[in-house]
Amino acid sequence: VEFVYTLRNEELGIGNSVVRIPITVNNFKELVAMQYTLHFDNKNYEFVNLEGFKNLQGFDYNTSQANTNGNISFLWTDKNAVERTLEDGTELFVLILRSTVDRRPSTDLQLTIDNSITDIAAWDKDFNQHNILLSQKSKVETQNSNDVWSISPNPTSGEVKITVVSKANKTVSFELTSVYRKTILKQPVELQKGTNNIALNLKQNGNINTGIYFLKIIGLGGDNIKKILVK
Repeated sequence: VEFVYTLRNEELGIGNSVVRIPITVNNFKELVAMQYTLHFDNKNYEFVNLEGFKNLQGFDYNTSQANTNGNISFLWTDKNAVERTLEDGTELFVLILRSTVDRRPSTDLQLTIDNSITDIAAWDKDFNQHNILLSQKSKVETQNSNDVWSISPNPTSGEVKITVVSKANKTVSFELTSVYRKTILKQPVELQKGTNNIALNLKQNGNINTGIYFLKIIGLGGDNIKKILVK
């Protein structure tokens, strides 16, 4: 079984960088249980949160040692002892850490799997034991490299102009979220092939406070998230 993690740096001002780390899985076939300890550099990063787990019910974890020694233990057992198979690339969860070192690049961060709390093991439906490996995908690949977009002005008081260059006619959706991943607004937009200029009022569904927000285009392809400062 292989876990793959990707680093996504989301700077929230000087010396306060949040790194979102999606954990996906490969070769997850006919398994009924697994356990391991995930370790991160707690000298330069602090634990913020874990999100997701929607693709594998019954996933349990313990973060009590996260900021003491960088260890997070995980345990999953199918309550009905029914084997589960997940497609390669399925996201298990997202680990969120915050840098405690000014302007530290997220590429310096390394994750490891060890047996400091629990043994590393996965079991299939016939109770055969399998190892768990962890590897890093160093770059978020773009599915549509010719689809590009920009935002202005940024910082903004609420109204922004979004320019999207699309390879084809398509329907996308703009989603604005807070730093805590709370959805502020979601708006579908029809894109035409070529350059599209879109005016968007970030406060159209109610006032939002001054601060950092993230705007994502869903359906464009790739990792299309941009940081916006609302003043």
